[in-house]
Amino acid sequence: MNPTTMIEHILDFNKKAFDYGFNALITVQERTEKIIIDFWGNSEYFPEEGKKIFGDWFQSYKKGLDEVKTSVDCRLKFVEEYLQNAAIRWNRRSILWSSKHRQLALQLIGQRKSLPWMERR
Repeated sequence: MNPTTMIEHILDFNKKAFDYGFNALITVQERTEKIIIDFWGNSEYFPEEGKKIFGDWFQSYKKGLDEVKTSVDCRLKFVEEYLQNAAIRWNRRSILWSSKHRQLALQLIGQRKSLPWMERR
């Protein structure tokens, strides 16, 4: 398998795994928020200050989740670019080896025919 293709598959898997996990986390947060609002919001014994605190807490939690999502997406993009550039460099090296170095190796050995291990490529 081509290293570039393999890297793309690995990155796609990691992106999807993070997205599915993150979406599950958001779903749990939204359901928890709904339950708390239904339970405590309709209670006569829960003060308005407490309801405001829960509202602020939910807003800060959502803001934190958005920051985490943005940060992870940026890091995944950075890793994707880095690994793709590394794969391109690796492919160039292997192409150079297979063309230039094969001839150089044959010249250094003094043979004009190819070696058996070089034929496998």
